[in-house]
Amino acid sequence: MRMIKNFILYVLLLSLSASGCKENKKNFEIEGIFTGMPQQQLILEKRGVSDVIAVDTVTSRPDGSFSLRGAYEASPALYTISINNMPVPVIVDHEKIKIKGHWNDLEHFTVANSSATASLQKFTLGYEALSNDLNALKIVMDSLVEHNGSDSIKLEVQRKGDAQQQKIADYVKNYADTSESMPLVFYITSIYLDPIDDAEYFRKLAAGLPERFQHQELAVDFSNLLQNKQHVEAAKPQGPQVGFPAPDFTLNTPEGKSVSLSDFKEQYVLVDFWASWCPPCRGENIYLVSTYNQFKDRNFTILSVSLDMDKDDWMKAIEEDRLSWTQVSDLKKWQSAAAALYRIRSIPANFLIDPQGNIIARNLLGDQLSEYLEEKLP
Repeated sequence: MRMIKNFILYVLLLSLSASGCKENKKNFEIEGIFTGMPQQQLILEKRGVSDVIAVDTVTSRPDGSFSLRGAYEASPALYTISINNMPVPVIVDHEKIKIKGHWNDLEHFTVANSSATASLQKFTLGYEALSNDLNALKIVMDSLVEHNGSDSIKLEVQRKGDAQQQKIADYVKNYADTSESMPLVFYITSIYLDPIDDAEYFRKLAAGLPERFQHQELAVDFSNLLQNKQHVEAAKPQGPQVGFPAPDFTLNTPEGKSVSLSDFKEQYVLVDFWASWCPPCRGENIYLVSTYNQFKDRNFTILSVSLDMDKDDWMKAIEEDRLSWTQVSDLKKWQSAAAALYRIRSIPANFLIDPQGNIIARNLLGDQLSEYLEEKLP
């Protein structure tokens, strides 16, 4: 009899416990409307560091409204609403979020009850304003190239463009550094920064995230991912280093003449890796033209290695950018023999070699090269 009573008590306790868990469980809802949106399927997905989980799928109503639901977590999380294959980011930091926008402009919407999503929208507007200024400079540069503008004017426009690009990168980093939302930090640094160009920033970011966003799983996961990537990159061969002899190679000019790096003995030579399809490389060419003209009579020259595949595109870029020094390529893009020898993983990239054939500097970009040569050359 006692055993039956104990069993009934045990079942009752389980029932009460399950009931209590159910009552404590919270859900979130995203109510939205995109005016003018045709009726279609919408997918809500949770974005993690290494996975994407589908949470809810609905069909929008005829008026463009919809309602998506999921389990509300203790920490804010990054979600995207997939609409016509376009991911619309929403940071879930409240149980009831409302968004409102237009079908023809899904990126810009108003949001209620989500301070993190509102902050992300504010970031987007600031980023677009800075990018518009950069695009205006690119239009000016395209016009100068098309109409054979002077090299001095092109160089000035390029310098302004480089400064604007730095301003954009600083804007992203500052926004990430001051944000109180871990999902926002994760989103904008993943989308708008480059893991190679901004490696030092990512190193510092990874080190500080767990302390900055305590008890948030996303902070720990993202920090671990960044640190693992850094370890992998550090383990990769880094190519020829400063202070060591520059490996020799032989490639052909557009005219089919065989040229070796060793042909430039007793000169300072910049081995420059670039391609016609690489916009940053084309911008860097403007600096190289100016630097070459300034130092070509002071025992300095350039040997440019193109990672092109199409010979016509390569030759057209040489002509358009007015590259009057030696140009070589095997037209194998990233499989270029010289690129493999120098472990090139991104371009533009360069190596400055002294008259003894030793590497004395790497990746002197923009005004850095001319400033270095001014100090080094007699």
